[in-house]
Amino acid sequence: MDCLLFLGQSRNTRCLLYKQSAEYIDHIFFRCSFSSWIWRFILGRFNSKRKPLESLLAEESWIRSKFRGKGQSTIATKIAFSASIYCIWMERNKRVFDHKEQHKQSILRHILSFVKVKMIFLKLQDSPSDRNIEISKNLGISYQFQDIQPKQCKWEPPDCNSHKLNSDASLTADKATLGGLIRDSSGTSILMYSLDATIQNITDLELDAIAHGLSMASATSVQNSWVETDYLLADQIIKGEIRCPWRKLNTLDNVLNLLRSFSS
Repeated sequence: MDCLLFLGQSRNTRCLLYKQSAEYIDHIFFRCSFSSWIWRFILGRFNSKRKPLESLLAEESWIRSKFRGKGQSTIATKIAFSASIYCIWMERNKRVFDHKEQHKQSILRHILSFVKVKMIFLKLQDSPSDRNIEISKNLGISYQFQDIQPKQCKWEPPDCNSHKLNSDASLTADKATLGGLIRDSSGTSILMYSLDATIQNITDLELDAIAHGLSMASATSVQNSWVETDYLLADQIIKGEIRCPWRKLNTLDNVLNLLRSFSS
């Protein structure tokens, strides 16, 4: 309605959902008492007891930072967010063009139904974590979790008179860490490191983990170094097989210079 007013096509800017304030995008999502009640209820199903944020973009940013990966809780939250926007906007249009109204509880049932049906058809395979089980219960989804078993790996020693760096990084919704371990050919630990990092994407973190390990190794008596990572993209970036993200070009240069500092 505020856009129509700006274009001179309307004089009435009143929100038709609650009929008390002017209608603009951040009012509909989710400052309006009507839509705010719906979104707060949805947030409660995902164990988040808070008021809606100041704008639609702020809500989107919160979801992106809070829910990462491809787990059930992440997918369900994003579906619920999209379904809430869709159903509230459709209700707004029905009131404008069809002069029909639904109670907010009816819209809430539509949203939860969208989420439930979508999650059932996706057939996600996820671990039975406490968070997944609780959200599944809150949404009324009868979901069979698959217990993901860890894959056993064997550490292969490097050649005699060489050392091996194994690096890794970890990224969750609210924490980022990187670390590594350097061992000689007998498996004896020479040094190890573990530190918190700024939350970014996993590719950046894996490259930082390698760079940090090489920097520490170069400061010791290590002459011959092997580097192992379980992240294929980092391996391909360092080998020049794929393009490095521009934001990590300095890190890549550092890694390449450090690699050249070793005898082999």
